[in-house]
Order: sequence, then structure tokens, then C-alpha cells
Amino acid sequence: MDRDRIIILESKCILLSATPYNKTYLDLSAQLGLFVPEDEDLGFRPEALINELGGGSVGELEFIRKHQCSVRSLAAFEKSEHPDDWRELMKRYMVRRTRSFIKENYAYTDRIGRKYLEFSDGRHSYFPDRIPRTVKFLLEGSDTDLYSRLYSESIIEVINQLNLPRYGLGNYVVNKHKQPVTETEQNQLNALFRGGRRLMGFSRTNLFKRLESSDIAFLQSIERHILRNFIYLYAIEQGHDIPIGTQEADLLDTRNNDEDTDSVATTLFDEETEDEDITLIYSPVEKEEILPSVTAMRATEKRFRQKAESIYKEYATRYKRRFKWLRATLFDVKKLKRDLLLYVRLF
Repeated sequence: MDRDRIIILESKCILLSATPYNKTYLDLSAQLGLFVPEDEDLGFRPEALINELGGGSVGELEFIRKHQCSVRSLAAFEKSEHPDDWRELMKRYMVRRTRSFIKENYAYTDRIGRKYLEFSDGRHSYFPDRIPRTVKFLLEGSDTDLYSRLYSESIIEVINQLNLPRYGLGNYVVNKHKQPVTETEQNQLNALFRGGRRLMGFSRTNLFKRLESSDIAFLQSIERHILRNFIYLYAIEQGHDIPIGTQEADLLDTRNNDEDTDSVATTLFDEETEDEDITLIYSPVEKEEILPSVTAMRATEKRFRQKAESIYKEYATRYKRRFKWLRATLFDVKKLKRDLLLYVRLF
């Protein structure tokens, strides 16, 4: 449903099927744009961006000169890359009610301490107690059982040993820099240190969940991880800035999100290879037996490098604002390159 149709129908409520996890700021503004005109006076402005441009009336005049739009509009917020500006914007429109919030603010408590909601007809609806249970099952353990082979010790060991360098970039930051580190760069480096360990754990968990899903889902995830590693390798080898994507662990929460299904790299890779036969460079398990339909396919390192170069150019142009960009020289590129390649060759 586009905005014109919403206006024609005079819609008062819009139900969106997608939850904005792992989204960019422009994706959020696109959703707001369904019912907020781009030039409408919102009554507030992106203060962090204004302060960056000089603050107060000076910053506002500089913003208008530079962007030629109202400083109190949705279009103005689209020019900002500051999280504080977007938090301020989204809290005006987003309604978030968690289970605990509902229990604390809307629920009643009966005589024995149970929480419930009361319907208009007087009925009580109690909050069920969440009691997790472990469901165990045995694998056949035979060479002919596909699921057993997918969960073989060799595959489990490989996943557990992954150092996932893209999510642990803080481990590769050098102590001494040839050029002074800017304040913006330092803030981004600090964020890498904070989130690295959690992100690596989330990523490993996600791989196990993909393995549980199906052999094809797991292979696709590995393929995309390898492709993203080659994108970083291309940037390092060409001396380009490294595109830093999602570094917030909650956005990789596998309860709500699959890191592989909603990324620019995945979209571009799938667009380019839709009519091609693609498989991986790897496999601890004989892929001819796991996935017979791709036995004739071969994806070489050269081919992945070509894909990575193409996608990096899209990152640097069409999707530049979706990433934070850091100089490769801020990192120990020799060690980072080694570990990126090690990930590829483990599979």
C-alpha cells in the first residue's frame, strides 16, 4: 500500500507486517513517510545535526543553506546520521508495549498474586507462566542420515572455532596510528570494542539456528558470510575504507531476526546470481551428498572476489549512508586479512 492510497482511503491506522530490525534510518523514515508528509512541520528538529553544523540559529541557517529544506521536517531528519536525532523522532511515533510493561501498568493482581487483564464483559485473562523445557532427541548417527551428518562433530567444532573477525573488529584496532584518529572515528571504534564479544556469540547462535532450519539454509548463511568477508578483503587490499554494518547485538537477536535475510550484501548477491548456479568454496561434509542439485556447480575464490568488488562499489555509492566507514589503516590489516581468509578456508 503506497502513501497515495492511504490518503485516498483516509486510513487512520496502518498495520505493517515487518518489524524494523536491522534497518537503516532511511528505512524508518520511509515507513513514517506513509503517513507523515516529507515537508510537514514536525515542531522539532534534528538537534544533534544542528549542533554539528554550529548549533542554534547558526546551525539552522547552515542546514537550510546546505540542504534546502525545512529544518523541522522528516526530510531534515533524513539528513542526520546521529542516533539521538532518530531516537527523538521515533519516540514521537513508535508505540512499544512489552509483556512486562503491560503487566506493570495495565494488569490487575488477584489475591494470590497472579497478574491478569480484565475484559469489558468482566472475564479475566491471566498471564501464563513461562516455564522453559528442554526437549532432547537422539540422532541416528549413521552416514546415511542427513541430519546426523549436518550435526556431526566436525561441523560443530568448526562453528565453535570461528573467530568471526567482522564482528570482532575491536580486536584488530592498532594502538598507534599513522594519522590522528578523529572524534567520529574514535566513537565508532569504542562501539566496536563494546559490542564485539556479544556479536560473535549471536552470530554463532544464528549459524546453529540456520543449521537446525535446513541444510540449504545453513549453506546459504555460510555462503553469505564468506561473501561479506571478501568484501572486507577487497576494501583492505585496495586501501579503501571498511564498511561497518550493524554492530548492535540486539539487532542480531535470532529470536526476531536472521542476519542473513535482511542485508544489502544478501540483496545484491541474490540479484546478481538469481539465474546462476552458485555454491561454496568449502565443505566439511561432502556437498555432493548433502545437496545433489549443485554437484556440477563450482564457486572459486576468484568468483567471490569479483562479486565482492561489485558489491563494494554499490556500498560506496548507492548504499553509502547505510554504513559507518572506517579507514583500513586503523586496524592491523595483516592479522585481519589472515583471519578473514581463515574463515573462508575452514569451510
